Amino acid sequence: MKIEDVIEKFNTTPFLFLGSGVTRRYYNLPDWRGLLKHFAYEIKTDDFIYSAYENKASKEENPEGLLPKVAEMIQIDYDEKWFRDPSIRTLNDDMLAKVKEGLSPFKAEIASYIKNNSIVVEEYESEIEMLAKLSEKNIAGVITTNYDDFVENNFNGYTKYVG
Repeated sequence: MKIEDVIEKFNTTPFLFLGSGVTRRYYNLPDWRGLLKHFAYEIKTDDFIYSAYENKASKEENPEGLLPKVAEMIQIDYDEKWFRDPSIRTLNDDMLAKVKEGLSPFKAEIASYIKNNSIVVEEYESEIEMLAKLSEKNIAGVITTNYDDFVENNFNGYTKYVG
């Protein structure tokens, strides 16, 4: 059965919820844990650095969950190293200006990493085109927690809401 067949049977037009699986498939970007591992490794080139953060976070209270605590810990160390060691800086002038205005270098570097690496995996181009065509007539909207621009680039005619 194809997705078109499933959607045709709906009484109402559905909303899609797109999670990190879409980003991982079509842009080959990592999930949240993979992204945190990448940036932890930039702090210290050690295969166990991310595991050390996760281990430390698991011993603390985490009302929001483990990964937010791990991200918080990595951000503290990453920001400190970023200000001390210019060799890890990859930001363009616009993002550097935002850091000067108070944006965390960690958050800026993640945004830059996602933007610079959001490149469609060639073998899925036709699949993405079919998904975009399907969305034009058969989807009421898209909900995502992703930080990449996949939805904006491939689903036209929708109003974007953030928050």
